Amino acid sequence: MSGLEYIQIEAKNIDAAAGKIIGVLEDTSKGNMIYFKGWEGLGASAVLNLVAQRLKSSTRSNKFDVVIHVDCSVWKSMRALQKAVAEELELPQPVMDIFDQCDEDDDFNGIDKGSRGVIADIRREIFEKLASSRFVVIFHNGSSRYIDFYECGVPAIPFLRNKVLWAWRGRFRLG
Repeated sequence: MSGLEYIQIEAKNIDAAAGKIIGVLEDTSKGNMIYFKGWEGLGASAVLNLVAQRLKSSTRSNKFDVVIHVDCSVWKSMRALQKAVAEELELPQPVMDIFDQCDEDDDFNGIDKGSRGVIADIRREIFEKLASSRFVVIFHNGSSRYIDFYECGVPAIPFLRNKVLWAWRGRFRLG
């Protein structure tokens, strides 16, 4: 098998789609990178929001230790993505302060906000927090490219059984 599996989810509404996607996420025999297109590009963000809400507030036995919901449908930079992940993980304030210091340094050096990359120290902190947990990342990708979460410190590796659910192109864009 090529490593890619196409799963067609037929649902007439957001609620039904979210329920079916949660079933796919919790199925350990399915792949770890799951792309949701929505209905010809519509509704994907609403479904991802509902999936995140249900997984985070689940009273049933949740299959994930950590649920990370990152909405970067309005793309800024890899650093902004990394900061959103760090905020979701509630990393300690001294770690979060590193973002402010690096942003100040980049402002001083004239580095454009859209060009700011990930911070190695933060990557290490995120990796250490997630390395021994089973997690799902729910990601609204507003960039024009595929995002490798490992670059940010998120060990989304198939054999670890962690999952990434994502939608492409941001809000209010068709195609």
